[in-house]
Amino acid sequence: NKYNWIIDAIFGIGLSRDLDNKYKQIIKNLNQYDNIISIDIPSGMFVDTDKSKYYINSKHVITFGYTKLGHYLHPLNSIFNYNIGLKKNKKTSINLIVEKDIYKIIKNISIKNNIHKYSKGLVGICAGSNSYPGAAILSSQAAYKTGSGYVILNIDTNKDLENNIKSQYPNIVVNKFKQMVRFVLFGPGLTFNKKNNEKSFDFKTLKDYDNIVCDASILSGPIDITINDFPQNSILTPHIGECKNLFNISNTLKLSSLKYIQNAIDNRIVILKSFNTFIITKDMIYIMDKGPSILATAGTGDVLSGILISLLSQGYSRLAASILGTYLHAEAANYYIENISKDGMTASDLIDCIPYAFNKLREHNVN
Repeated sequence: NKYNWIIDAIFGIGLSRDLDNKYKQIIKNLNQYDNIISIDIPSGMFVDTDKSKYYINSKHVITFGYTKLGHYLHPLNSIFNYNIGLKKNKKTSINLIVEKDIYKIIKNISIKNNIHKYSKGLVGICAGSNSYPGAAILSSQAAYKTGSGYVILNIDTNKDLENNIKSQYPNIVVNKFKQMVRFVLFGPGLTFNKKNNEKSFDFKTLKDYDNIVCDASILSGPIDITINDFPQNSILTPHIGECKNLFNISNTLKLSSLKYIQNAIDNRIVILKSFNTFIITKDMIYIMDKGPSILATAGTGDVLSGILISLLSQGYSRLAASILGTYLHAEAANYYIENISKDGMTASDLIDCIPYAFNKLREHNVN
């Protein structure tokens, strides 16, 4: 109790085995104190899986040269990486997304352009149901706030609910898709009869569009769905439980699981949502660690899918939209924390913060 800080450097660069009882007790005793600085990685933490049960709850982690995958497979709040002269590994297949990556992706905005609402970004959204109309509304509103000029919502509801959406959200066009829609979001709020394995639409229709985002119930509703049901132009946004369904893997977040997904997706992109976000392509795994825990709120995943489809409709590539979209989603939550409140955020609050976060990122645009 007489020390202000404890320096933790018990095991070096991490473990690949469980601790014996002696070290479990040491870690349990140390975790009674708040001010602990861990060197390289918290002692007891596995370096390539989230299966660690006993590890130091560090206030800060100081590492050298490179951060390790284990830093991002666990919910660490404060990581400092110091350059000690190590050469950069240019052959790595795992990259951490940093702010300068976003500045290279984000497009310049001109106040005066010869454009119209369709050319600004036309989005189709197939989402919602009588049970879950809010998911469709949230994703549609997020698409608008991210910059799309026109959003068509195809929602499977009764006429009364359709009319309510039209009256309360007049900017959302509730209609069947037309041929001019090229970028479509499928999934938020759709319902499936798992008992009979009924699908509320034909999965073959996914191939009719240039680029699609698939989220929520479309990834877990049908009991026999696999990654091969989705076309190559897809962005999929599962959490770890939905990945278990799609790829037949365990719920454990580990390097082997990420690699398994990578080897199975071909040209698809998977955005794996956890306390950190993993953007997985066949060539690279990108880590986005900016998202605060306040994003663990109902409906924020629907907001992310609306952001993604909006960026696609505005001409961003699937990879650029995935990187920029997840970063913007996190920064909108950070804007809320910094300017409004540390808690109490709803998905609608998050949507309102998107333009402010987007403008903040554009201030540093180097293009």
